[in-house]
Amino acid sequence: MKRAGLFGILSLLWSGITVLGACTYTIAPGSVSVAASGGAGNASMTAGSSCAWTASATNSWIHPGGAATGNGSVTYTVDPNLGYTSRSGNIVAGNKTLLITQAGLPVPVGVGVNNTNLIWTTSPTYPWYTTNVPAPAFDGVNSAVSGNRYVQDSVSWMQTSVVGPGKLTFWWKVDSDVFPPPPDPAESFDDLEFLIDGGMQDQIMGQVDWNYRSYDIAEGVHTLQWKYTKDPQYNMGSDQAWVDRVTYTTNTPMALQAGLNTCGVTWTSGGNTNLTEWNSQSSVSHDGKLAAQSGSIFIGQQSWMQTTVSGVTNLSFWWKVSSQTNYDFCEFYTNNVLARRISGEVDWQSNFFKLPSTTNVLKWRYAKTNFNFVAQGSDCSWVDQVTLTPAPKGFPFTLLAPATLPDGRAQITVQGEAGCPCQLQASTNLVSWTVLTNVT
Repeated sequence: MKRAGLFGILSLLWSGITVLGACTYTIAPGSVSVAASGGAGNASMTAGSSCAWTASATNSWIHPGGAATGNGSVTYTVDPNLGYTSRSGNIVAGNKTLLITQAGLPVPVGVGVNNTNLIWTTSPTYPWYTTNVPAPAFDGVNSAVSGNRYVQDSVSWMQTSVVGPGKLTFWWKVDSDVFPPPPDPAESFDDLEFLIDGGMQDQIMGQVDWNYRSYDIAEGVHTLQWKYTKDPQYNMGSDQAWVDRVTYTTNTPMALQAGLNTCGVTWTSGGNTNLTEWNSQSSVSHDGKLAAQSGSIFIGQQSWMQTTVSGVTNLSFWWKVSSQTNYDFCEFYTNNVLARRISGEVDWQSNFFKLPSTTNVLKWRYAKTNFNFVAQGSDCSWVDQVTLTPAPKGFPFTLLAPATLPDGRAQITVQGEAGCPCQLQASTNLVSWTVLTNVT
């Protein structure tokens, strides 16, 4: 009886108490994406009728609005993103979070190829764009990539203009269709091409990893274009092309006689309609100074240099080649007759030839056949330390009129062949002469 009475009293007390449950909130959607240009939007907040909430942001570029008790709307505006990388932030309302992800500005092609000094344009349809890690990049950061992936019978190009003379270098790579595989002539292929003023300079296709190209640009204004061209048939591999680390330096090419160690000899060079001349350079040489290097050429093209000498009976020189074995050759001709040639990976070799003591045309040529779809090695050749015996007499030097310097000293300018020595002598009576030393 007592137990029943106590239970009844407790029941009565309990019925007079109101238990308030915890507020629950739901925000939908839970995440949104916003363009780099910014914008505005809203999300729905669902809450209990007595549950209050206020919207706040975790980032200064997000401006939220909305506060209510119960159901309501969370509004927001997002500032433009002026950077190239995407960013994310949150709006917190109640105990729920709205994630906002904003895209970055499109990275300019110039950033991708590491050259923002040049003005770049790209095809309006299937434009090239800049990649980010982990996409392929020679420098491990970013590169420019073609935009017509898996679009048969299409073209994607990027281009710029330069003023010559100068030197252009770049790295490129492709992963595309080619059937049948090289060295057989391709029946179907998607290729990456490089053009100067609309003229094809080189192309790669199939699976070709990063490799280097260098071109001497002639005087004047020239359009440089990289173009990924797809045929109407097949897609293979990643079906993309990449270009990275484009450099262009305006300079006057070093004279051939400086790289070949000759004096009193006139050199000429050429090859095709595009500039494929030999030029002196310092990166690869036998004597540790300078050597002549063949120009960059495409399949079926040539790059040559030559001179005409008289009274020379002995000729020696060093040469080297890095090319596709038995398809691309470094050759030497005397009077337009092939005397010797090398191919493949051949390090510096010495050569000696006896010449008739008359007039002789000496010619070096780097030539590519029509069977090279994948460049091998450095795809060029070098010549150094050309020695002619008896040595031709050097061309005359020119002594310009002296100029008086501010400190009273006289400055004398001597002009002559690059790399050829000269001796200055002084006299007070035009009879006895003394060699000048310590001349700058």
